[in-house]
Amino acid sequence: LLRARPNMNATSPMPEAPAPAPAGSHAHDADQIVGLLCKEGLLGEAEVAYGRRVQARLDTPRSLLSVLQEMGTVDAAAIREAVRANPQSMRLGDLLIELGHLADSDLRSALAMQKECEQPRKLGEILVDSHMISEHKLTEVLGDLLGLDNVEPSVGDVEDGLVTRANLRLCQEHGFIPLSRGEDSVRIAFADPLDERHVETAAQMFSGLRIERAIARGSLIREALAACERGAQRQSPGSTDQTAIALVAWVVLWHTEAI
Repeated sequence: LLRARPNMNATSPMPEAPAPAPAGSHAHDADQIVGLLCKEGLLGEAEVAYGRRVQARLDTPRSLLSVLQEMGTVDAAAIREAVRANPQSMRLGDLLIELGHLADSDLRSALAMQKECEQPRKLGEILVDSHMISEHKLTEVLGDLLGLDNVEPSVGDVEDGLVTRANLRLCQEHGFIPLSRGEDSVRIAFADPLDERHVETAAQMFSGLRIERAIARGSLIREALAACERGAQRQSPGSTDQTAIALVAWVVLWHTEAI
């Protein structure tokens, strides 16, 4: 176990984010949480430098963050604090690598597959479909880091009037489902709460209301939205009108032929 700690100088300079790695490498993104810890004043420059020296001497490759955690330099609470203060700074693949949930080679493979897709696909979907990480684990990790409730939505959880024929397609395209509405807010479960495009779409859909984010597995969101769509089709006045029109037309045709 790594237990040694550096002697910190009380007059040491203000901490800075780790320096970028050479061009063409992936390491400059792999230390993003360490950079955020420095930015938030939760990690010092000397501690980062010492962690790098320890990391360089390990026989088995380890992320800098995992080395710092093992030494007791940072803990889970500090990581949560840094991530929650900078949610827009996070990149999913690099985040999973740094936390030890994904191998760098798996991320590279997933990114290559993403480039080859004819239709745009989210990285998280590719990772799950390729069995590089389970959907449950992915949702659990993001929910814990971002401080979001991990929910399991079903059609019965959706308050009447929130999912309509008008907004259903947008919900499906952006992977979210509105669950309930308060006086000045609406609670929405997102499959990928790190993607601000999805959050912005939800904000425009419910303009004037504060968005309360939750997280849910994408498969559960899709199932719930599909159930909402089936319900909307059964209750659609248009479908009833079309049935009535077809019946009247058949009656008129029958009478015409009888004459």
